[in-house]
Amino acid sequence: LAGPSSDEDKVVFFAANVGDHLAAAAENLITAPAPFLERAVFYNRLTPDAVDKLETRAREKGQVLLEDLNTESSRLQRDAAADNTARERYRFGLYFYRETAQEDDTIAPDDASEDQKS
Repeated sequence: LAGPSSDEDKVVFFAANVGDHLAAAAENLITAPAPFLERAVFYNRLTPDAVDKLETRAREKGQVLLEDLNTESSRLQRDAAADNTARERYRFGLYFYRETAQEDDTIAPDDASEDQKS
């Protein structure tokens, strides 16, 4: 699974990724039950070493999942080549973001629990 190579390709890929993510999130806000998969795990108050370990694990497991979906999608696309109803597309992505809180940062009430999934 190679990523975009040129700066222009990266911008196009970024826009499509963010656009689809925002579309899914917005639709989930206005439609019940939420029609799109959108999940995240959030923890704070971890050491840099702990987050390093979690990031490594997320990258490894995420890559395996992406490769599996890529293989299955390719097979299904080939199987549907002659089907004129084959008009659906999907995007599934992963991200891992981290930052160091400043000493004067306060943790909002929503950030106070140990584990949050949204």
